[in-house]
Amino acid sequence: MTSIPESDTPNSASPPDKSHLADHQHEFQHIEGEFAINEKLKLYEQVWLPPGGADDNQLRTKATVMIVHGFGEHSGRYRPLAMYLINNNYAVYAYDQRGHGKSGGPRAYINAWEEYVTDLERAVDRVLESSGELPLFILAHSLGGLVLASYLVKHKARVNRGTTNPPITPYTDDESPPPNIPIAGVIFSSSLLRMPTNVSPLLLALSGLVNSLRPKMQTIKVDPSTLSKDEYEVDKYNADPLVYHGGMPVRTGVEIRQAVEALQSQMIEIEVPFYVFHGSEDQLTDPKGSELLYYTARAMDKTHKVYYGGYHEMLNAPEKKIVMADILAWLDARAK
Repeated sequence: MTSIPESDTPNSASPPDKSHLADHQHEFQHIEGEFAINEKLKLYEQVWLPPGGADDNQLRTKATVMIVHGFGEHSGRYRPLAMYLINNNYAVYAYDQRGHGKSGGPRAYINAWEEYVTDLERAVDRVLESSGELPLFILAHSLGGLVLASYLVKHKARVNRGTTNPPITPYTDDESPPPNIPIAGVIFSSSLLRMPTNVSPLLLALSGLVNSLRPKMQTIKVDPSTLSKDEYEVDKYNADPLVYHGGMPVRTGVEIRQAVEALQSQMIEIEVPFYVFHGSEDQLTDPKGSELLYYTARAMDKTHKVYYGGYHEMLNAPEKKIVMADILAWLDARAK
């Protein structure tokens, strides 16, 4: 990564929201770069750091918060949250998922669900390599929440070690247990944890056939009016050139559906501390999925929040300051 002035790296076509900027905004660091997944694919990443960096003893940086964005969007849309968190002494890391934003790959397209999970694995490793002793939290929104849940299940033997309910895994005298992944907690924002009930049955029935014949064929599109009750935020989304405004490719949709179905019997295995929240009127992801995770997962430290009347993007809702304050309170209670 190379350090560049924050003001020189716009990630949206709209004027930046300065409502959550730190008083020392001219001093904080914004770093952007990319990392290779393979010879053909590179992913964009960016980091926001308090003035002294991630290990600033004077400001006592509390932890690193990693952000995983949702379908069709990109990490730059979380800049207001990043500003709010660094103002409260957190370092923030984010990356654009493959096929999104400034990252490479066919737009919004995957060949297999494991690609998203592997990308997250690589991104987590990069954060752990650079964050030193700082606790790591991961905040994932919408589709990103499904990616995070899949990651936690896949790495349950490493992620859950040291929690209140560690799994019992036998090791021989000749081998040592895998290193623990020091994730202090995770936050699920309006996450896709259960299939929405408003998906066309005909579309589901035809998806398998179309997937084999035309996997990149575009299907349903995100209705921007369902994202937020704040019209300014909807306008920003519509005008953002880094947002994917096309329909979901068939294969991406099939892989997502299969991942959601698999998660239904796997979410019990999630034991890391988590905070899951949803808007009650979300039409893109089912709020009952968040409720299901809360009641199903074995985690002893878990919190469930419903914002009544809220749409899909609570971080861009009229009450976003309350939502951010709730996130901060949850983080502060665990970043010790």
